[in-house]
Amino acid sequence: MNNRDSLRNYLTYNRDVSSNEMNDIFLDLDNKLMILHQSGYHIRNLNSDNIVQDGEKFSFDSDFILSGIDSSTRNDNITNLAKLNIGAQVSMASGFSDFTALATEALKENWESVDFMINPLLEGDEYLKTVITKGLEDVYYNEYLVSLRGQLVNDGVGRQQSFRKSLSTEAGRALSKTDEEEAAFIAVAFYPIMIGIALIVGAVILSLI
Repeated sequence: MNNRDSLRNYLTYNRDVSSNEMNDIFLDLDNKLMILHQSGYHIRNLNSDNIVQDGEKFSFDSDFILSGIDSSTRNDNITNLAKLNIGAQVSMASGFSDFTALATEALKENWESVDFMINPLLEGDEYLKTVITKGLEDVYYNEYLVSLRGQLVNDGVGRQQSFRKSLSTEAGRALSKTDEEEAAFIAVAFYPIMIGIALIVGAVILSLI
């Protein structure tokens, strides 16, 4: 693997990547991860170093794709991809940090310090929160968003069961907001950017290590 082509380097040296652009990157990776899992494979040590540029998109480094999949490895991969997304979302002001290096329990215990730095208009913010704080299992980012949007995807019994499971989770219920709640989220987006946000992010990251 050429380290210059890693996701870590891309996010480190492209500080102007928007929250939505980053989200698109992780949605694409989530879809590729789901296909690998369905094909009986998993990613060993999923982090930003073993995700590499593949044309205009990113893919998992083939050196880290291993045969075999069970519930534990599946959920480890899903959780690490969510942690990677969270780290990218909250640390760009001070420089990219790979949150897969942090213990999930530590991230859970300090979630309030992290949550306020995630874009409140990010469609999957509750998914990321629930993966970390509630241990949302066997639900991929893409299928969560599909269930959130109320779309019916008829792709076999297994997929339909996953969508029903996603809808029944706390995260799925939490995203059924009233108009007032949606308005509150929108209002948050227009708060002035905090002076010294880079220092705050750095302090949060240090507190999690």
